[in-house]
Amino acid sequence: MRKTALALSLTITMSVSVWSSAIQKDSSTMEEVLISDARELIFQHGDSVWPGLSEAPFGILLINKDQETLYCHEGGYDNFEPAIFSSKLGCERYKRPRVFDETFLASFPAVGGVPTIVVGTPAATSRTPHQWSLTLVHEHFHQLQFSWPGYYTGTAALGLDGGDQTGMWMLNYSFPYDNVETAGNIATMAQALAVAIEARGSASFQDAVFNYLTLRAKTEKSVSSRDWAYLELQLWQEGVARWTENRIGRESSILAATALESNLLIFNSLQSIDLARQQRSAFYPIGAAEAMILEALNVDWRSRYWSEPFQMKTLFQNFKNVE
Repeated sequence: MRKTALALSLTITMSVSVWSSAIQKDSSTMEEVLISDARELIFQHGDSVWPGLSEAPFGILLINKDQETLYCHEGGYDNFEPAIFSSKLGCERYKRPRVFDETFLASFPAVGGVPTIVVGTPAATSRTPHQWSLTLVHEHFHQLQFSWPGYYTGTAALGLDGGDQTGMWMLNYSFPYDNVETAGNIATMAQALAVAIEARGSASFQDAVFNYLTLRAKTEKSVSSRDWAYLELQLWQEGVARWTENRIGRESSILAATALESNLLIFNSLQSIDLARQQRSAFYPIGAAEAMILEALNVDWRSRYWSEPFQMKTLFQNFKNVE
């Protein structure tokens, strides 16, 4: 079901054309309309999934060719031009010459020490408008994570940064992606997770989950404790963010189809994990699928997400103990 680069380019171009036509009578940009859709979705449904999500910082730095526009930020406007009010978003917007790469799509304290979504346009990030808007929900969940009082001290206590104080260790940690045994174990684990996902609602679900957790424990023993702590952190941080964007997206009449398509992509990805090629991004669908399993098990995992942070393992302990 993968689209070729040409097909994806055509899809994005057509989608942008549709959105541009829809806002011709409005002074708002297409990106402002998409940001508004994401914010409205969070304000209406976010707190029912993650209490406090609507109150987390929602500043967005939009990168567009030679300039950046800062929307709805809570402070720290050095080097930005004076505010202009965005009627579509109901907040101020500031501008400055471009600093970041226009393909950027991340959240970090980029402006004034406040967690900020830093994002290029849909075209620059190779996303359709609906995919782009849904990704803002994903990144906003990161803003909630980064605003949690225990986040920075807790991740530092993992001892994984190697002295790096910039936070780039999160991206550059030297995980054994090229180790054949590790790659094979993670691929086998992911395939078992796909079986468990498909078994939801059936009589074989419990056994499928038990088999997955058994393989998960085996994989944990095959790597160092530091490497496993990094993997768990990625499942907890990026995987659950992926689950969150889809879970909240399904509440939107505009984005529901895109969220369901993304869920299918997660399932398909589990069956073809290539750790050496995908590296850190291979952990995203695994973490998202683990959240799906926890939801299907009807365990109280979301309330424990913050009290047992930076890993997913203990969230399964109410199911069965796996040696």
